[in-house]
Amino acid sequence: MTAVLDKPVVLPWLLTGLYLAGASLVAGMIHFDVGGVPAAVVFDSLVYAGAALVGMWAGLGRHSKIAGFAGVGSSLLVIVALVGGSLWHSISGPMGPGNDFWVTVLLVLFQLALATLSMAIVVAAMVYLRQQGVVLAAEPTSGDELQPVRFSLRQLMLGMVVVGVMLKLGPITRARFNDYHSYSSSVVALGSGGILLGAVALAGLWGVFGGPPSIVRMVAALVVAGILGLLPPYYFPELLTDEVGPSVAATMLESLLVMATLTAVRVAGYRLTKPV
Repeated sequence: MTAVLDKPVVLPWLLTGLYLAGASLVAGMIHFDVGGVPAAVVFDSLVYAGAALVGMWAGLGRHSKIAGFAGVGSSLLVIVALVGGSLWHSISGPMGPGNDFWVTVLLVLFQLALATLSMAIVVAAMVYLRQQGVVLAAEPTSGDELQPVRFSLRQLMLGMVVVGVMLKLGPITRARFNDYHSYSSSVVALGSGGILLGAVALAGLWGVFGGPPSIVRMVAALVVAGILGLLPPYYFPELLTDEVGPSVAATMLESLLVMATLTAVRVAGYRLTKPV
């Protein structure tokens, strides 16, 4: 019988390590009264990488629905505690602009929504893979590890068209959906941010498990994460961020954390396979 990703010694312990790192960062910021943009970038990357990896476990792990919901719910509670701790420090510390109580609550809910949406995107992608017969197995059943994805010239041209359309939509989006007083703008920004963070994680999954080990594929996933990091300040400078450097750094660090964790899973013997 093929073993799948349900052993407690593999992904759950790695996820615990990510969340402990986030908790340690928050504790250090509060104790030493330090913070600023670099600490915020690292913290956000830890939170979103953890949320994405929980989504991968929930979608691909062979467990009961109750266990899946319990794992997702526990993860979201941890995220609430971590984000709340870091943002509460900003009321009187250097992590933020001295926000009041309700502004801090709204920021906590905003980050929780981004983490939840990104996790939902990843779960949906993993469920789709499961429906296609793909599993994350401890041992390939007969050398049937998934083959690397190869892109055709047609797909490359289509990608260029998509990039052109996205660039063209930037000014339109900024004009119509970049007002923090608008409810619809906030919904559009949250949805776009969640999809972006989920896409960063899925690119990392492809980089590690998209075929035989390949540094080129992992570097490509990292480049994709950096390009995606350009989109929030381009589309939503008022609602998400207007700082290009921290945005790109956050998505690339999220990608690195996801790929590092999945690489450890791969070294433990797991592969994406499609049993015959």
